[in-house]
Amino acid sequence: MRDLARTVDDLVQLFQKAPEAWAIMFDHIFSARRRSGRASRPSRFVSSVADFMPPGAALDVCMGDGQNARLLASRGWEVAGFDISPRAVEWAAEQAGRAGLRIDCRVEDWAQYDYGNCRYDLICLVYAPTAAVLDRSYRGKLRQALRPAGQVLVEGFARDSCERRLGAEYDLSELRQAFDDWHIRTAEEVEEITEWGYSPARIVRLLASVAA
Repeated sequence: MRDLARTVDDLVQLFQKAPEAWAIMFDHIFSARRRSGRASRPSRFVSSVADFMPPGAALDVCMGDGQNARLLASRGWEVAGFDISPRAVEWAAEQAGRAGLRIDCRVEDWAQYDYGNCRYDLICLVYAPTAAVLDRSYRGKLRQALRPAGQVLVEGFARDSCERRLGAEYDLSELRQAFDDWHIRTAEEVEEITEWGYSPARIVRLLASVAA
């Protein structure tokens, strides 16, 4: 298992040097899922946050096949989402259409997307790249994009978990430190089945707002 983790780490480092490789990899992943008819499961964390937040405008960063975007849209949210994988976005838009949901689905890279100013009440980064979330300038973009009571939601694998993969893993303490100038509402490590596997994995979650 440790050898597998090292192999994944090597691939992640290689992909950081060639971002277009992520699109190719995720195109293969989501094409296979589409053929199998297995859509991703929505995040329980996103669902629980949507339970107490009134509907507003939400952005799903690295949306995959749009499972979290569809959940929010079904609860009355105005949702936009993007992913680097054209196949994932195509499938996300198709599933939203079949469900009668309106979601603005786009093919974009997280580093190039126009987040705008004061647009969103909730920004979801569920298994989004660690490199993005831990980058101070990127968090500045998120802060600017949020409305005064807006919140950012982060979910990813625990850094030392055997399930770590895809460049989306965190240590809870480093995530807390990254958002130490935000109002942290939730910061926890839990074990549950994720969209990326069939067995329980240790995952890290954070919910933070721009104001107390």
